[in-house]
Amino acid sequence: MSTVPDTLAGELDARIANACSNPKALSQSTCPAAVDELIGEPLCREARETISSWAGHETTPLRTLPGLAQQTGVDAIYYKDESRRFGLGIFPRHSAAPMRSSRR
Repeated sequence: MSTVPDTLAGELDARIANACSNPKALSQSTCPAAVDELIGEPLCREARETISSWAGHETTPLRTLPGLAQQTGVDAIYYKDESRRFGLGIFPRHSAAPMRSSRR
């Protein structure tokens, strides 16, 4: 199995944290450009295939928060509902990564 060199780990974490990717919206690539620059398409594909093969892995739904969007003055707020992921019953409030908004 391929691994990311330790020297790139910190930079990779920072780039992934700043990348906003929607695999269904990417027409030519399975990796966001910022990630592809560091680890390349083959490793991105391998990671996706590995994670997809985990028992219990399934796509999580994208949900909207229209009331909160209206209160905060943005057009829409979307979040990935991870509450049923692997049967853990959690909401990832420790991370803003699963939530995105669009400004008016």
